[in-house]
Parts: sequence; structure tokens; C-alpha cells
Amino acid sequence: MITGEEIRRLRKEKKWTQQDLANEVGVAKTTVLDWEKNRYSPEGKNVNNLARALNVSIAYLMGETDEPRPVSPAAGPPQKPASGDFNPTGLQEKLLEFLAAVHDRGKTSPDFLDLIRQVNALSEDEKQLLLLWRSLSPEKQETALRLLKAL
Repeated sequence: MITGEEIRRLRKEKKWTQQDLANEVGVAKTTVLDWEKNRYSPEGKNVNNLARALNVSIAYLMGETDEPRPVSPAAGPPQKPASGDFNPTGLQEKLLEFLAAVHDRGKTSPDFLDLIRQVNALSEDEKQLLLLWRSLSPEKQETALRLLKAL
């Protein structure tokens, strides 16, 4: 995760107050203050919202890259199909299985290398979703898996 000083620098680059950033991210001003003072780091949906507000990638916020490549403002969160049905593709099914296996620690599919090749072929939005997944606590991952399976 990037430092609070970097969050502050990016905020000031936009000429925003802490309240402005808080409004953009959907958190309290004190939350932004805590991030900037390194009291704690953004997690869950706040990582995605902060990346969008500061116009940087989630990978940059997570410290995965030094390149703050801006996120596409039109990208938005993944949407369910218009019909309301959740019909995952084969890759999505494998990703769900993989995420469940990672969550259970130690379980891996026999075609793990094939899955890695497919993950490398994901779109930028899908890769950012995986990075967001990594930022979740184990409890939140478990909750997210239950919600995904319930769709």
C-alpha cells in the first residue's frame, strides 16, 4: 500500500481538501486524515473508490507498481447481466474456484499454470478486481465468496 504521504501528495495535486477527497471516495474526512497519517490503510471498496478519485490504478495504490497509470473514468464497477442472471464464463468459474482455493489456503487446481496464463490475459478491469480481492481481509473474502455464489 502506498504511504499516507503519497495519498496526501496526490490529493494536493488535485488541489483538494481532505473533505473534497472524502466526498469523492464516500468516507468521512477523519478517514482521509487517518490514511494520510498512516494510522491505517484504505481497504475493500475504498481502495477502488480512492483509485478512481485520485485517477490512479489500484495496482499503484496497493504498491504493486510504481507507475500510477490512471484508471478509466468510464470503466465503473463490473455489472451483472441485464437479465439479472449471473452466467459466469468458464474463466470466471475457474477464477471463483481459484479464489475459493486461495481462501482455503493451500488448495490448488491441477491446471494451475493454465489458470495463470488465463489470468495474464485478463482485461485491466479484471486484473484490478483481482488486486482489490487481495486487499480484502480473509473475513471479507469469505463474505464476498458467499455473495458471489448466491448470485
